[in-house]
Amino acid sequence: MTERNNANNMGPNRSNGVDDSIHGNAVDHLAVMSLGGLTAAEEQEIELLIADDPELALELQAFSEVVDELPYFPEPMEVSKKVEDMLFRRVEANAQARFKISPSTTQIFKARIPKKIDEPISTSNWLESLIKRPIFATSLAAAALVFSGIIWLQGVRISSINSANEQIEAQLNESVAAQQSLSNQVAELEQELDESNGFVEAYKSQLTDTLVDNAILKETAAAAELTRDEIATQVATLVDTNGVLSDRNVALEDKVAYQDEIISLFGSDSARTIEIGGTEQNPGAAATLVFDPSTDLAILVVNDLPQLEGDEVYQVLLIRGSEHDTAETFTVNTGGENILIVESPQPMAIFDTVGVSIEPSGGSVQRTGDIVLLGELTG
Repeated sequence: MTERNNANNMGPNRSNGVDDSIHGNAVDHLAVMSLGGLTAAEEQEIELLIADDPELALELQAFSEVVDELPYFPEPMEVSKKVEDMLFRRVEANAQARFKISPSTTQIFKARIPKKIDEPISTSNWLESLIKRPIFATSLAAAALVFSGIIWLQGVRISSINSANEQIEAQLNESVAAQQSLSNQVAELEQELDESNGFVEAYKSQLTDTLVDNAILKETAAAAELTRDEIATQVATLVDTNGVLSDRNVALEDKVAYQDEIISLFGSDSARTIEIGGTEQNPGAAATLVFDPSTDLAILVVNDLPQLEGDEVYQVLLIRGSEHDTAETFTVNTGGENILIVESPQPMAIFDTVGVSIEPSGGSVQRTGDIVLLGELTG
């Protein structure tokens, strides 16, 4: 604002007839005008200046906005002694710069002051006359407005700083509380972690014991599996042995039965014994047949039959007229001997001749080979 006044003071006088005192302190007059402190004539001169200089219109608008805000200023705040002294020094310096009288003005004042003053002027009268001068009143109002603005800005700044400090203090308290809460949470988490570590150690110990027990169980299971396999093998062996023994028992039972039949056959009163001789194909062979005509059982004892090739056997023939039935097959030992039981499909009484022929291994349903033994059952 001071630079603006200085610029106005340095410029040439307006050609619109505006008073030099108003033209040289236009900005100060704008401040007083916004407060309503100018006369109608002074306001007209200011309006002429604004019409020629748009920047002055902007200055007046700025002053008016400040005046409009004055009713809403916050409560005055106590300013420190240091700030107050600094502001007054600044106002005093600005006032001295503004109201400094140039040499030319001094000469004008000297020319207008009477050389001799009949009556002395008191200090109060001198101040009253000074205040009544338009330029002094205008500058004083502007200075008062600027000082009020400075005080208001300082108050706003201090209020903002105090508010910011209060917010910062509140945030700091919140941060301290949050930090304390976090510390408590960290302590709780550490306690939970210690408990969890204890649980983990206990689980590790249990796991180790379980693994040891599992290894023991595996070894026991392996031994049991081995024992079970051995038992299964022994059972299988026993089963096989039992089968063999069963077969032997059956064979023994059959032999006992045969023996009983043979014993009963030899002890029967109706038992008969016949001799069977060799044929032309084997005249040196001989056999004996013991039978009971009423039964289907007989005992054949052969002698002097030659041993046959591996794919041939001897077979008993039970002959009835022109028909015959084949019975047991047999072989002989190196002495040409064998004893066998002959089972007939029908009682022996219906047959009239018995013989032995040479047949393929396994025997034949009907005779296919030579007859080597032949004898009659009747006679």
